[in-house]
Amino acid sequence: MGRTLTALVLAVAMGSGCGAKEVGEGHSSSTLARLGTDVYAVNVDEGTVSRVARDGTVTTSAVSGCDPTRIAAAGGRLFVSLRADGAVAVLDAATLEVERRLPVGADPYGVVTTADGTRAYVAVALEDEVLERDAAKGTTLRTFSVPHEPRWLALDPGETRLYVATRRSGGEISIVALETGRVRTR
Repeated sequence: MGRTLTALVLAVAMGSGCGAKEVGEGHSSSTLARLGTDVYAVNVDEGTVSRVARDGTVTTSAVSGCDPTRIAAAGGRLFVSLRADGAVAVLDAATLEVERRLPVGADPYGVVTTADGTRAYVAVALEDEVLERDAAKGTTLRTFSVPHEPRWLALDPGETRLYVATRRSGGEISIVALETGRVRTR
């Protein structure tokens, strides 16, 4: 059992699911995501996705792709970044079956979704871009230029701003105003 899955099982087994409360339905890029009462984990070492039900039952499925890294959940679907494939796998959360693969570019890392599941945001690190995708159709709606290898994403609670942390920025955070598409760095 991989490190991520082990930590997830321990958090769920410890009672109130306090570990699961720290991850939202798609609001920050993570190796864990919650959808309803289930928690999902990307097992980076094994290349799989696991579901841990509230009763502790673990279901694991292989992901159709290389190097799954981050996961977000919304609208009954899971969005998993596949770094080595330059794609995002969209899985049915109930069956863990891959519905489709969305090509996104070189080294997709972070992925987050809106609470209603209509939008998915993907950090494409080696292209210095963050993509806004229509989650149902898979089409790219907008592309935001974010230099220095964007990797980690988080939506503010009102889903009006997207925060982007990068690998090589010296601690700077880029903020995308989703209404206007304006990107500023702090």
